[in-house]
Amino acid sequence: MKDVLLYMVQNISQTPDSVSIEERINDNQHDFYITCDKDDMGRIIGKKGKIIKALRRVLSIMAVRDGKRVNIVMVDNESGQEAQEDSLENEE
Repeated sequence: MKDVLLYMVQNISQTPDSVSIEERINDNQHDFYITCDKDDMGRIIGKKGKIIKALRRVLSIMAVRDGKRVNIVMVDNESGQEAQEDSLENEE
């Protein structure tokens, strides 16, 4: 899932080399922390959050097969704070 997310985010970003994703796994909870250039953060979130919601939907579809939960967090590169967080629960 991390590779798919990285591929999608790098293709949205204008500076794909600045994109990094950290994955933390706790049981069946997968947390993805996206760090990118400040100018690309708005592109990845999208107008009214449409892009980030679409990314979450794609990952949730992938996670349903394994009965896992997915959480995507945008991390502000300068302050290190979480800019946006949302969790999707997937049940069979």
